[in-house]
Amino acid sequence: SDPQLGGAASQILVDVYESRAEFAKLVRALEVAAQFAPNPDERVELITRMAEVRATRLGDQAGAFAAYAKAFEASPESTEILGRLEAIAAGQSRIPEMVKLVESCAAKVDDSQLQRRLLLRAAQIHDNEIGDIEAAVAAYLRALALDETDEEVLGAVEALYRRTERWTD
Repeated sequence: SDPQLGGAASQILVDVYESRAEFAKLVRALEVAAQFAPNPDERVELITRMAEVRATRLGDQAGAFAAYAKAFEASPESTEILGRLEAIAAGQSRIPEMVKLVESCAAKVDDSQLQRRLLLRAAQIHDNEIGDIEAAVAAYLRALALDETDEEVLGAVEALYRRTERWTD
């Protein structure tokens, strides 16, 4: 199969189904278009659009979560996609699943600043959303391993210890 032809055909279908408000067919066409996307950014854009259609037009929150998760895995630096994923996860009581995805992506990225940002977000979610202090500390310590002099991470760990009276650690 010719990737250019498949991409062009799926884009035509996307336009047709969108104009006809045939949203279930639109999602399928977006899925195919994403497979044929010429570059990673366009692929992420198509997957994100699919997630939005699932969430807003089809009321398919589980499908939207899966699509946003896929987009986040492909583009973990996107704070916008992470924000949407967090919102969908909260609405479906899937925050533990979402935070595992954030930690998994943090472990896979090469950029230490991005890894740090994802680990800090995971720690905050464990602490504030889930109430899992052990997991929050573990995420902070993984972030601290990237730079033992990181004042922000040291301060966050200290504040967490102080708040939870974990001075023996």
